[in-house]
Amino acid sequence: MKRFSEQFYKKAQTVKLKKTERDELRERIVSYMEYHPLPAELKTAQPKQSKRLQQPLAVEAFTTYRLPFGMFAKLGGVFALLVLIIVPIMAERAVPGDTLYAVKVKINEEVRSSLTLDPYEKIEWETVRINRRIAEAKLLAKEGRLTEAAEAEAAAAVKEHADNVKAEIETLRAADADEAAIAEIAFDSTMQVQAKSFKAQSESASSSTTTDATDLIAVAIDESLKRPVNQATTSLPALPKLTARVEQTTTRLRELETTIARQVADADATDISRRITDIERMAAEALALDETETAAAQAILVDVLARAQRLIVFMTDLEVRETVPLETVVPVVLTTDEKRIIRTDRITEIDTRLEQLATAEVEDEAVSEKLVATLERLADERATLDTAETFADFIFISDELLALTEDALTFIDPIEATAPVDAPEAATSFEAVATTSTTTTPTPEEAPDTTATSGATTTTPATTAPADPATTSPDAATSTTNTAESLDESN
Repeated sequence: MKRFSEQFYKKAQTVKLKKTERDELRERIVSYMEYHPLPAELKTAQPKQSKRLQQPLAVEAFTTYRLPFGMFAKLGGVFALLVLIIVPIMAERAVPGDTLYAVKVKINEEVRSSLTLDPYEKIEWETVRINRRIAEAKLLAKEGRLTEAAEAEAAAAVKEHADNVKAEIETLRAADADEAAIAEIAFDSTMQVQAKSFKAQSESASSSTTTDATDLIAVAIDESLKRPVNQATTSLPALPKLTARVEQTTTRLRELETTIARQVADADATDISRRITDIERMAAEALALDETETAAAQAILVDVLARAQRLIVFMTDLEVRETVPLETVVPVVLTTDEKRIIRTDRITEIDTRLEQLATAEVEDEAVSEKLVATLERLADERATLDTAETFADFIFISDELLALTEDALTFIDPIEATAPVDAPEAATSFEAVATTSTTTTPTPEEAPDTTATSGATTTTPATTAPADPATTSPDAATSTTNTAESLDESN
């Protein structure tokens, strides 16, 4: 029996009621107790407390406080939202001298720099920071708030970011020479556009009372374009890398085109679309070249990349759009049909003038002899026009012929010749490419602007012999520009 009791106790310890069973059992017990109270004789009397125990205990008074942790949590969330989101967003509009400018430069931009891990993206971001400092300086100058301290600070920032770009390029060159060369092309193209913008502002400021450009920043931009000999790119990037980068850049151009079309006039939007089409056409022509012409394809794509980067700066920087004409940033690349029209128009104009000179009647014998000698010279020049090997050579010779014939017409009709001679309208976009005269040697900084339009080569085409001083006027000599240099090999 004792053994049974132990076993029953152990088994009972293993039995556990479910929560529903415990609740039900509790309700039944309570209900039974309510209907079957304990008899009075079974209740035990409560012992009486002494008077001493009935008196309240003497304790010191104290006050309790309840902290509103819920309210603190809400206020903390609002403060975090203000510090982490609203203030940084507002700081992006700050310029030197504003309270939040330090947040923009020391926090926003530095955080983004630390989050940028790719070397090429680091170079792009430092270039963006240079554009920001330049834009801030231009805005302050336009509003008349650019002090000497702010100007020096902006110039120092431009120099610092440019040095960072050069250091990143050299670091990238050790790992990937092709990417470093592409990054260098993009950076130089950007700084060339900014240099043009400052030069245009300086020229406009010289004739006004307000100063829209700053000398210190212009010097910093020029310094950023200089490279030590041992750090200069000596070879063109590989064709696959160039092709991939050109595709990315042209895609971005098309995205920017849809945005800027709502910000500029229809004529300006049309001009920008024309440049994008030229860039895409040049890239397609480069990729269509034979495998034996890899070097030519690389040279064209390098020019395409430079043009695309300059156009991106023009489209994204309002100050550049307001100060620099698009033609000086990205000249038009003539199509085959446009070149044929220009050839036809120029040849027609030259032949018309030669016929006028040949049929002219001059009474003065000295003038007549000079006119005959000039016609012989013009006839020889006209013969070389038909044998011009490239379009650039044709333009160079035709420019000289147009200038000479215009001067020769003054012999037969001085009054009529004083009126300006209408040049073919199709040649307007072409002539805007010229930047220097034939007697001017471009500086290294200006060299990228006078390269071949198609980018196939940067050599200067062979030109004809200079005109005879006896028959060429000073105006004719100076009117012939290096248009041929800027369109070399574009045919």
